[in-house]
Amino acid sequence: MSSTVSNELSDEAIRWVVRLRSGTLTSAEREACTTWRASDAEHERAYQEAKGLWDAASSLEVSGASGLVRVAQPGQEASSPRERRSRRRHAIFKVAASMLLAAGLGVWLIADRSSLLADYATHLRETRTVPLADGSRVDLGPDTAIDIDMKGGARRILLRAGRAFFRVTRDPAGRPFEVVAGDATVTVLGTAFEVDRRDDGSTTVTVSEHAVSVQTRAGRMFTVREGSRLVLDATGAFGAILPLNVAHVAAWRRGQLVAEGEPLNEVLAALSHYRRGWILTPGEDLSDISVNAVLDLNDSDASLHALSAAAPIRIRSFTPYLTVVAAGN
Repeated sequence: MSSTVSNELSDEAIRWVVRLRSGTLTSAEREACTTWRASDAEHERAYQEAKGLWDAASSLEVSGASGLVRVAQPGQEASSPRERRSRRRHAIFKVAASMLLAAGLGVWLIADRSSLLADYATHLRETRTVPLADGSRVDLGPDTAIDIDMKGGARRILLRAGRAFFRVTRDPAGRPFEVVAGDATVTVLGTAFEVDRRDDGSTTVTVSEHAVSVQTRAGRMFTVREGSRLVLDATGAFGAILPLNVAHVAAWRRGQLVAEGEPLNEVLAALSHYRRGWILTPGEDLSDISVNAVLDLNDSDASLHALSAAAPIRIRSFTPYLTVVAAGN
């Protein structure tokens, strides 16, 4: 939006565009919209901007890790700095469109209904502790949803989305404790561990005490021991088991993000759950950039500043809701 159009006027224009595109307006409401647009040149200007942003939003591509937005790049590389600047402006324009849609509809473009159907759920920047009937405890990270089944002989948690830290008590009757996350089932008797289910279908299992057994639907099984992390991709294939500092497991419960050689794109995806709006990486593959840092999840602006000092990247914030991250100094 142009800076000369007030936020209030922009919001009103967004509401009109959303209602018109919904197809539910009556003839009288359409006439009221036409009257509103004609009553003031600034009204018409705000309306045209909102309409243009809506139309541009259809070409957004959202990364599965949750929060990162990429804009599809043209097949042919720009041959001049002017063309590249034009493409960057076009990318920013399209992301601004997504934010307008979010403001007008009250939801993001890609809505996850898991939180509406789950027994317990958290939202952006929210964490929550859920005590279980057997004395165990589940700490939910932001944008996380779970179902709980403690009936009869079951002690089972379905992790619909997000990440959760489990501190499990040993059951007198010997009932195993299971966490189902996508293609994986994590089984323990008494331990502390984290399961992180990502929107791209991958799952990580990190153990801070004792050990867990991880099994896929295909029947493959692996044991993850204290101080280790296992990654499963979207197909259920096991990756390498990586060692880690036990003190850093579920550091988000203390308001920290501890990155020890983590790919930058994963760090940005984690930060996105604590930051309103979008983090845009236009045409960039940042997985080859590793990060070693301790970031404050309660101050995402400071964390982004720390990342720009620790990694060869440029970070620009165009509004409180739009941040662009690109490789290079």
